[in-house]
Amino acid sequence: MIRVIFAVETHMGYSNKGTMPDWKSTADFKHFKESTEGQIVVMGSKTWEDPMMKRPLPNRINCVVSTRDDLINADKINHLISSQDLVSQMRLLERTYPNKDIVIIGGWNIISQCLPVIEKVTLTVMYEKYETDKRLPLGWLIGYGLGKTFKLSDGKGKVVEYIK
Repeated sequence: MIRVIFAVETHMGYSNKGTMPDWKSTADFKHFKESTEGQIVVMGSKTWEDPMMKRPLPNRINCVVSTRDDLINADKINHLISSQDLVSQMRLLERTYPNKDIVIIGGWNIISQCLPVIEKVTLTVMYEKYETDKRLPLGWLIGYGLGKTFKLSDGKGKVVEYIK
């Protein structure tokens, strides 16, 4: 399965000045870890190099989409993926790792190119207002139905699943 896991604030903001907000939610961190451990995580180079990001994410196959060869900690990347024809690249990962999910964790450019093959989107919506300069576009979830929804155990947000 190809899926997305992503955190946003209530206005769908997800980044400020090129970095993720510090969501300050242990429950969201735990949910992210449980949802991605043992799987393949796919991210763009900005996500990989984000100061808020641990590199590599442990107990996962780390794949970075980039045309650059000068990435921070490049030797820790399991697969460097070309940004050309990402849908085919995702299908190749599926065939290479048939018993694992492909989990796209950002950024929006990667997600938008892969929308035709993304079967499930898991959004954590954080209740606290964060300053952001990038937002997910309206209407991008058209074609997905609502899956399960639950509040984070620390009360700082809710998780909403959308399924195609």
